[in-house]
Amino acid sequence: MLLEMEEDPRIRVILIRSKSLPVVLSKLIVYKNFKHVINEKGFFLQHEYEEIDDVAKMIAYRVISSFCSSVESLINAFTADLRRIMAFYFDTQLTAGKVGKICSKVLGKTGYIPFGSTKSTRNWSSEIADSIQSKLSNKTLKGADAWSEIKSACCETVEDLKIILNGLDKFQANKLQIDQKKEIEEWHKREVIRNKSLLREYPSIIKYIAGHKDDGREVVKVFLSEDDEEAKQFVRKECRSVLKDIEFDFVNVENTEETSETNKKMGVLDEEIASFDNSDRLRLKQTIQEIEEKLYARYSNIIGIEIGNDKRFDSPMQEGLGVVLYCLDKTLIPFGEKPLPTYIAEWPCEVLEDLFMLGKCPNTCSNYPDPGCSIGIPYDKFFGSCGFLYESKSKDNKYKSGFFTASHVAIKDFHKLYLATKPLSSHRLGTKDHFIVHPSYLENSNSNNKVGQVVESFCGNYGDPPIGIDVAVVKDVPPRTKEIETLEIVKKSNLDYRTPIEVMKTGRKTDTTFGYLIDPKKHEILSARLDSICHSNRHYVFKMPYVVKDKDESKRFFLRGDSGSGVFLLGETGLPEKALGIAFGYLYQRPYTFVCNIEDILEKLGLKLVRYRDNVDVWGWSPKD
Repeated sequence: MLLEMEEDPRIRVILIRSKSLPVVLSKLIVYKNFKHVINEKGFFLQHEYEEIDDVAKMIAYRVISSFCSSVESLINAFTADLRRIMAFYFDTQLTAGKVGKICSKVLGKTGYIPFGSTKSTRNWSSEIADSIQSKLSNKTLKGADAWSEIKSACCETVEDLKIILNGLDKFQANKLQIDQKKEIEEWHKREVIRNKSLLREYPSIIKYIAGHKDDGREVVKVFLSEDDEEAKQFVRKECRSVLKDIEFDFVNVENTEETSETNKKMGVLDEEIASFDNSDRLRLKQTIQEIEEKLYARYSNIIGIEIGNDKRFDSPMQEGLGVVLYCLDKTLIPFGEKPLPTYIAEWPCEVLEDLFMLGKCPNTCSNYPDPGCSIGIPYDKFFGSCGFLYESKSKDNKYKSGFFTASHVAIKDFHKLYLATKPLSSHRLGTKDHFIVHPSYLENSNSNNKVGQVVESFCGNYGDPPIGIDVAVVKDVPPRTKEIETLEIVKKSNLDYRTPIEVMKTGRKTDTTFGYLIDPKKHEILSARLDSICHSNRHYVFKMPYVVKDKDESKRFFLRGDSGSGVFLLGETGLPEKALGIAFGYLYQRPYTFVCNIEDILEKLGLKLVRYRDNVDVWGWSPKD
């Protein structure tokens, strides 16, 4: 009904709500769907995550414009309009009453009502006319003489009105009207690649972002998994068909030299930690969590948020706590967006460049996959890693035996589970078969050796407080029948960070690697954001993951292709002791890997983690007697 309203002088705002979509893209979608009506009726598009400032400025501008018009009309009425009317009565004798009626009629046409007045235009203009009439002292005058009397009586009022108008003009100059047409032009520039389905032909393109650099240049920054010249040519051709003067910045994320230097700069254990009040940290954490979704929606440049402190980086933080915003480019402002915030509430922000990526990669052993083995989807060029092995606690459990991996490795449309916040068993995707092959399709000479079927999957944020989960449960086909040993899962509440907690994982890409579990009370990465460039324009935020830091400066703990691998805590002997969770993503420039907690999933599904006594070499330690 809103879009069918008749014209009226009020400001009309369309309030937009969306999930996992950047604010600018949400507004652009609404504009495209209702373009004609929005342009014709002058609707202003406002997203619920935006500050009300722009709407307030527009309201202020229009109110001031209305005041200016009213004051101008009054000045004209007291000067030009009355003079022109009185000229018709130049030699005509007019009574004071007649002059009063003429003044009332002229002033009434202005439509002006004093601000805050409850009187109508007619009553107000009549009062002014009566005042002028009384100043004429019931004389009978010629029109020319009457005008002289009116001009003299209103001279001071006209000068006052001019002063008011001058003040309003100056105030209005500071309240520049929002030009939505220009904003819409900026929104359209984000679509530098119009047909996103073509991106599937270039899997080396991980992510791109388009906007203005600090110096005003229009740039597209593209992250590539390898030095793919064909992909570069595709991007250049597509983007220049939209913006002919656009510049390009191609980044090869497999080049780890910069990452290694970052590791060295940060140190292995981050031993220098600024001291601060824990209550302040909790207050900051709560503040960020309250506006977290808003930040990701308003700033598509942000890919992660961390509670930081002044000892870690060369930052503007004077002492105590601050907010670390991980972004794709510190000097690039995406089209249609504003610069990144320098403060969140009372806390300063430090901006660092990075890229959050899932460990899924386009790139053997027995028929069944062991932890770290290559797995994938039939006929799909991507691969991931087999994680923990499991068996059901009960013989009647439908999940039987199998293994864990990441949801984005096992479910082609995993993003649909995220948007619905539903597990596979409660989603319509659950009515389809989702088979897993080992090795992956490409690594097995483009053939499919089916070893399992996905029976449950979680992708999104679950629980209270919500934590990011990216997990798939794959049932063996057929079931394994081997001697097993049960593995203990780490309880988050039992983690003791007073001494460094060393972890290990085995993945398809990087094999066996080691790292340190980061103490969230010192460096707490609250969330990480992933953008989908092929499926949609949506982004996916994973909250409160475990974070592992590389132990070795020269070797990453996790890279693309390692998604789904199981992460273990090492015991005092240096051997794997307890299971921590499933690794699913990492930062490109900083030595951080994200691991999701599966403790609640095991309990909910009635599963236990196991290892088989005949695959000791895979685990690197001997079975217990």
